[in-house]
Amino acid sequence: MSTVQQRRAAGPATAAADPADPAGQPQKARLRGAIHHYAVFVALGVGIMLVLDAQTRKAAWGCVVYTISTTAMFGASALYHRPTWQPTARAFFRRLDHAAIFLLIAGTNTPLALIALPVEQSTRLLSIVWGGALTGIAQCMLFSHAPKALAASLYVALGWAALPFLQRFNAVLPNADVALIVGGGVVYSLGALVYAAKRPDPVPHVYGYHEASHGVFWMDCMKNACWMM
Repeated sequence: MSTVQQRRAAGPATAAADPADPAGQPQKARLRGAIHHYAVFVALGVGIMLVLDAQTRKAAWGCVVYTISTTAMFGASALYHRPTWQPTARAFFRRLDHAAIFLLIAGTNTPLALIALPVEQSTRLLSIVWGGALTGIAQCMLFSHAPKALAASLYVALGWAALPFLQRFNAVLPNADVALIVGGGVVYSLGALVYAAKRPDPVPHVYGYHEASHGVFWMDCMKNACWMM
């Protein structure tokens, strides 16, 4: 039997493994990971500016943590999405990509806690977000088969951990900063919803739902940088 006949006899299951794809994976969108690839360099540059512009040592350390966590999240995402990995490596980088989102959430809350909250409340918020982030990272790396909707729910719940401290933020921060913080939570939740629902999916082979969620997360990170400035 010729190679062509063998492929025809094997049916759709074999045909799905595109011979041009060494990992035997479905073709991914052309822009998969592109936003986060370039965001690595933007996040690093903006983060350095934030650190240098910080008015206090606590604010500077908060910005350092924010810069490291944001750059790490974008880097892990680009590392997972841009290359075509073999299955074992792909599974590892997928876990790393998902775990890095928890790092981003905790890192984003760190400057907020250090800048806007008194010591007792700051310690409480940091304990919640970093404890939750470490738990989420462990879940991603060790128990990675949770439903996508459950994972998205965990991200959103931890992302809103600062909500009980909103009254304090209103007391010490300008209204514009509070609006940015709350608006960022809404935007972040929207990104998680897009990821879980797989909608909208505008041009699947170029810029699909996954890229749309990446764009939303990118906007959220830039919003965080704006209020810190």
